[in-house]
This record gives sequence, C-alpha cells and structure tokens, in this order.
Amino acid sequence: MSDATKHIFEILDRAGIGMLAFAQLTGISRESLYRWKKGNVVTDKLRLNLASTYARHLDTAAAAGHLPLQGVSPKERTRVLRELIAKVRKGDIKST
Repeated sequence: MSDATKHIFEILDRAGIGMLAFAQLTGISRESLYRWKKGNVVTDKLRLNLASTYARHLDTAAAAGHLPLQGVSPKERTRVLRELIAKVRKGDIKST
C-alpha cells in the first residue's frame, strides 16, 4: 500500500467512516477502495486525488470533533458527510 492510500485509510478509521460510506461519498467503487487497501496499485491518479481530498476534509472535521457521527442513520449519513465537507471547504469548520 502506498503512503497516500495508507493515509486515506488511517483517516477513515479515525473518523469512523466505513468503505460503503466513503464509496457513496466519493463515487469511487467499494471494490476499488478494497483493492487499494489490500495494496493493489492505484492506476487512476484522479480518483486517488479525489479520495485524498475528501479524506483530508474528513480529517479536519474529525479534529474539530464532528466525527465520528453519532445517532445518524445510514440513510442520512452521506448527506451529513457532504454537509460537513462543504463546511470544511467554506472554512466554517477548522481543525483545532
């Protein structure tokens, strides 16, 4: 596993975000994410960059205490995560 993919999965673990939630959030298939986690070479650098950017925003939200999510149904999870990422992008959420 490359350092970039290792960093993504470390962030997801800290933030309490599973593969399905991250796949739904990014549009990257669960299969691709699992292959990356197993150490397969990432051939699509654009998707890797997208995953890294999303993970970095989730890391900021986690550092600010917004993650892991508590009491959010799986049905609402993607919407809530998208809202958190939008707030991080706008600067409304900053790591402490």
